[in-house]
Amino acid sequence: MIYIDTREPKNLAHLIRATGIPVEVKSLEVGDITWSNIGIERKTSQDFFSSIWSREPENNLFSQLYQLKQYEIPILIIEGNLFTQFKFVGKRRVSIPAKEYKMRIKTAYTILSKLPIRYKIYHYIVPNLSSLIQLVHSLYLNTLDTKSYAPVSRKGKSLEEIKENMICCVPGFGRKTSRALLEDIPSIRELCNILESEIFYPRLEEKIGVKKSSKLRECLTK
Repeated sequence: MIYIDTREPKNLAHLIRATGIPVEVKSLEVGDITWSNIGIERKTSQDFFSSIWSREPENNLFSQLYQLKQYEIPILIIEGNLFTQFKFVGKRRVSIPAKEYKMRIKTAYTILSKLPIRYKIYHYIVPNLSSLIQLVHSLYLNTLDTKSYAPVSRKGKSLEEIKENMICCVPGFGRKTSRALLEDIPSIRELCNILESEIFYPRLEEKIGVKKSSKLRECLTK
């Protein structure tokens, strides 16, 4: 379930719900969108700049970011073009004077560079509302699958390399030990038969040790 603050645009909840995610609109003390351990502060590009200099604590960007850190994963999403040379005064679209534009660019880079380092906050910049919906949808789906998958090491090309890699996966078996074992017992099937044999298994224990034999038997025969 995703919770969206009542002050957010009404179509935001509708558009997120249309992606198949359950949504509830409620009053949030901190953040604009939240679920699980994630809190999102959403800003349009114009809101971003106006909140920097706001003297009202509830509207000041730094105050909002500080509060956002109560979530385990705080995220700032900026919607729109931060580096546009236009701004809105009321409903009028006006050009930004060159001096002010340079100041806005410098301020934006300064704050964005502080977010991951000083505030430990993730941030994304999306061009429009549609992209924001896609981002929220992807973030939500990723929180459903929290497993971390280890990278796959280089796969062997020859049959010998493949079998060697298989033995190397067993704890306690490095490249040298695996290669020596396969020189004596080149077939994985034959190795499994030995591991299950009451006659030949003790001989394997004498060759590579009790611990390694036991681990090999556990991994290859169970």
